[in-house]
Order: sequence, then structure tokens, then C-alpha cells
Amino acid sequence: MTLADGIENLPFNEVTSKSIDTQFELSQTLFQIALLMTGALWGLVIAKKDEIKLVFSELSEVVMFLSSSVVLLLSVGSYGFYLWKVSHYFADASVAATKGGLGPYVPDIFDQDISYLFLCQIVSLVAGIFNGVLTLVSAHNLRE
Repeated sequence: MTLADGIENLPFNEVTSKSIDTQFELSQTLFQIALLMTGALWGLVIAKKDEIKLVFSELSEVVMFLSSSVVLLLSVGSYGFYLWKVSHYFADASVAATKGGLGPYVPDIFDQDISYLFLCQIVSLVAGIFNGVLTLVSAHNLRE
């Protein structure tokens, strides 16, 4: 049986609840890491004169900075869209349960129609961190 837009349902119990909570907490932690990394990168742009900062005259640094920013923002956007989509499915499930007299079921947020956003968040964060670290190292090395 499906509850929301073709997503299969899961019986709502303690195990399901804990699994969903764990995935949401991990997603939120990844979001916070993406914000921290984005802040560190942009801190290089607004750094004071004597501090390590990006040298935008170097094309490689500009490319690394922009690509890091893009993939980190993709991670942040994936998180937002993931939460929006999951909340939409839970709202649909609530309406279906109320109108249809269904038992305690929740949409399967581990379904590929939803989990691709979570995976996109992880992959783009890893790419952003890798690229961001290279950008930070480059900024440090060019200063010396």
C-alpha cells in the first residue's frame, strides 16, 4: 500500500521512528558541516590584510573557490529540498491516514525517490570539503 505520491509505507513503530530520527540527525549534521565549510571559505574572501586570504589574481584559486562554493551550496540546497520533500510526504500520509482510517504508517523515506536527495547532500558535501581544503591549502601556500 502506498501513502504519499507512490511512496511505499512503513509501519510506524519504535524502530522506524529511531531510523527516521537518525537519518534526520545525520542530514542536519551534514548541513551544519556544509555551512561551517562555506563560512570558512568565504572567510578567506573577507580576511584582513595580514591574514591568509584568497588571491583572486590566481585563476586556479578562483576556480577552486567557485567550485567549492557551488558544491557546498548544492549540499545545503539538497538538505532543504530533502526536508521539504519529506515533510510533504508526511503531510500527505497524515491526510491519508485521517481520511482513510489507516493505522500508524509513515512514508518510506529510505525509498530511492526521496533518498537520492540525502545521497546528493552527502556526495556534494564530500566534494565541497575536498575542494575547500585544497582551496584553503592553496591560499596558505600562496601567502608564504
